[in-house]
Formats: sequence, C-alpha cells, structure tokens
Amino acid sequence: MDHPAIFLTLVNLSGGMMGYQRKGSLISLLGGTTLSATFARAAYLIRYKIDVAQGISIALYSSLVLFMVGMIRGVSSNFEKQVPIILICFGLLSSLYYFYKSTIY
Repeated sequence: MDHPAIFLTLVNLSGGMMGYQRKGSLISLLGGTTLSATFARAAYLIRYKIDVAQGISIALYSSLVLFMVGMIRGVSSNFEKQVPIILICFGLLSSLYYFYKSTIY
C-alpha cells in the first residue's frame, strides 16, 4: 500500500528539480519538494503501521492536490503540453487508488 506513495515521492521530487534545472522555476522546485515530503510522510506512516488511516488520508489529499495542479496548468496551456497531462494522470490514478484504500481500511 505504500509503494505508490514512495513512487510519487520520487517522481515529484525529480520533477520539481527538473523544472527548476530546465526553466529556473522556483515554484516547481518548492511544489515538487512539498508534495514529495507529504507523500514521504504518508509512505512512512503506512509502511511502519504507525497510523495507516492517517497515511492513507495524507496520500489521498496529496494526490488530489497533484491532480488539481495538473488541471490548473492544463487549462492555462489548453492541454497542449505534456507535463500537465502527466500530473493529471498520476494525480487521478493515485487519488482513485487511495480513495479505494480509504474505503476498505
């Protein structure tokens, strides 16, 4: 159950760093780092069974934020760029996964 959160931690961190490196976008770096930290916290809570329900909730809300950021960026670029579409896909799939996990846990 924590593997998607670990994956999203790495993806958000690397995506934020790439956005900063390629375009000098400090917002990408801060956003990627912040979302990466929330997914890392969720993965920690789930993996070590400290508070699984809270970890799932954190991962779900972080996934929804990722989805909404993708939608906002997608609308502003008329969905012509790849990055917003990737954010939407990751955000939607992880939101659905953690919503399902929240209903059975």
